[in-house]
Amino acid sequence: MGKRDEALNLARDFERDGFSMPGLYERFWRLQGDETAYFTLADSLLRGRRDGRTLLKDALGYVGKEDFKALIATAVEILREEAAEWRETQQDESAAQMGENARSARADESAGKSVRQRGRDEKSSRWKNAEEVIAAASLEFAPFLHPYLGELFKLQPNESAYYAEYPWRGLSYESSQIWREKLADPQTSEDERQKIFSCLLQTREPRNVKFACKFALAEDFFDRPCDLLEYIDYRLEAVGFTFERTKFDADGAAQMAADEILKMDAGECGGAKQTQPSERDLSQMSNEPGGVASASLQADERDISRKSLDEACDAASAVKFNAGELKSAASQNFKACVAEHDSKFNSNEPATDKSQKAPNDEICFGGEKFRLKRYCGQRVYHIIFPRGYFGAPYAPHLAKHHPTWRFDGGEAGYKLGGVLGEPGGDAQNPLFHLITLDPLPRDLPVRSLPRLILAAHVREINEGEIVFYEHDAQGMPRRIGERTQVEYTFDEPIKECEVVLAPTPARWAVQDWGMSNSRQNLARIGGEPSWIQGAQVPTCPICGEKMEFLMQLDSELPSCEQGGEVYFGSGGILYVFWCERTRVSGFFMQCT
Repeated sequence: MGKRDEALNLARDFERDGFSMPGLYERFWRLQGDETAYFTLADSLLRGRRDGRTLLKDALGYVGKEDFKALIATAVEILREEAAEWRETQQDESAAQMGENARSARADESAGKSVRQRGRDEKSSRWKNAEEVIAAASLEFAPFLHPYLGELFKLQPNESAYYAEYPWRGLSYESSQIWREKLADPQTSEDERQKIFSCLLQTREPRNVKFACKFALAEDFFDRPCDLLEYIDYRLEAVGFTFERTKFDADGAAQMAADEILKMDAGECGGAKQTQPSERDLSQMSNEPGGVASASLQADERDISRKSLDEACDAASAVKFNAGELKSAASQNFKACVAEHDSKFNSNEPATDKSQKAPNDEICFGGEKFRLKRYCGQRVYHIIFPRGYFGAPYAPHLAKHHPTWRFDGGEAGYKLGGVLGEPGGDAQNPLFHLITLDPLPRDLPVRSLPRLILAAHVREINEGEIVFYEHDAQGMPRRIGERTQVEYTFDEPIKECEVVLAPTPARWAVQDWGMSNSRQNLARIGGEPSWIQGAQVPTCPICGEKMEFLMQLDSELPSCEQGGEVYFGSGGILYVFWCERTRVSGFFMQCT
């Protein structure tokens, strides 16, 4: 019996028995290596009458590109059919309710709302399965959904989910015109405006993002819990952007001294500052396979300027930007100011510079100028662990067979895990070594160092702290600020090993923690973070500006303790950010 027949039998048995069927995932893994078989399974589950979302989600990761197009078309057709059937049912029930409550207008309204709510709560299994296909496609193959965006906007699959607008990912500026016009149309309701605003942000096209932000700041159609600028900035961070002031207001002499010392340090590294590739348009999602940067030049071991840098940084820190005060004052004056600025994006100016600023991206708010800035790069690498590193899985469905665990990496090996010695170290709170990036991969925001050693006091982080480290000319970290006395001392460092960094294919350039379902490899360098509790871009404690995303590590890595595992919080993700201006790294975790 061929694998396609095995897939059909598996789908038939699942339709009958659900997850109670014996050997479900053992049979699932026997389909490995056959994309057609997994397509057959996914298509059968999608068309079935049982809620098979979990198994369907697993199968979709192994379906080929062209077959995924067919699944999308089937999913949209199912949504159409289910929506038409629901409308007929709704009309019948509404008519009955109106007849029963003809004497009470209030009762009529309540009945109508009740019917609508039941319709949302009582989604059919076919609808739920179709939603799962749309959700997966919005991450892996978003352009395949673009021909259906008009229908998806009306049908609203995954309506209550945070990823409802993910299908708009990567939509071009030209193709987004209809949505910009609809956003600005006075006839568009506030609910629709909020949704379209999210759709335009999800495109991640700087011109769309700027248009949406300027319009939202002028009209303020949100039911928001906080200051308007703060709210918009939070929404921006969810799609990889943030606001940056156009002028840095730290003491000029101090900042000049700090910048000069950074240059001196770079010079002592033998001119090891990395040359960056040519500028690229922010609207492009480029994940070209590329080699890792060549080995960095040998640096002078002496760091004679550290004391001076510390003094300059302290001076800069004393005048760091207080965003809260600005936001509060600015929100009162924006509407008058925004009218003075042209809403059109000047596409003739150069593309992005090395700090990831978009051209002509300034937005005026309360007399202050801001520019849109991407806090994450376009190039993504997956950390590929050596075979046998994780040992046997706890259950068949958790076997590490997903493609993100097996990308082909470069030749360079990178040391991961263990403990990093530090002066005056605390045995109760050791400095856990995460990874040494030597040589530095291409396109990271680290441009002034020959290498970078990332280490953190994970026990503090696991108690909810955000910790920061300055890095010397050799990339060695030194803690900023006082340490917190930890209460839980049982967290162990990551088991040491040598990993490789693999350029990530475009299909997996964006990964979602919740939708990964604990099956995917989320150990990544570059790209966008896989947020768990929502975007949280830290501010550099020295210069006061937003930092850039560097990397993340998922929980359940093997620990130095035999059979143990490393957890960040209750099983979340550790995030690492970087400030190139001050050579500061920042660490925090999110979990459920």
